[in-house]
Amino acid sequence: MGGIIILLAIIIPTLLLADLDKVYVRLMLLCTVWLGAIGFLDDYLKIKSRRKAQQKGEQYKKKDSDGLAGTAKSLVRSDSALLSVLHCILTTMYLWKGKLSPVATKAPWI
Repeated sequence: MGGIIILLAIIIPTLLLADLDKVYVRLMLLCTVWLGAIGFLDDYLKIKSRRKAQQKGEQYKKKDSDGLAGTAKSLVRSDSALLSVLHCILTTMYLWKGKLSPVATKAPWI
């Protein structure tokens, strides 16, 4: 539940002090907000299932089905990492305007 405080501690100084023209700063903000939203959704679903159990008058026991499934979280996180890497590669290629950079010549996937 302290994730909101951590996100605000990252986002507010970045918006105030960082150079937002830089692609990597914007990418960092996007990934931070995206992964924070996933964590918020997971916590929200857990709280919702706890309240349902309390309304039924049952003792709440934490189950694996509470919150987002582990595979869903892993897929979303790996997808965001893949999109971030792809964005970095495409941005680098665009900045070099079709010319291969010294870094790109060493990377076999470009």
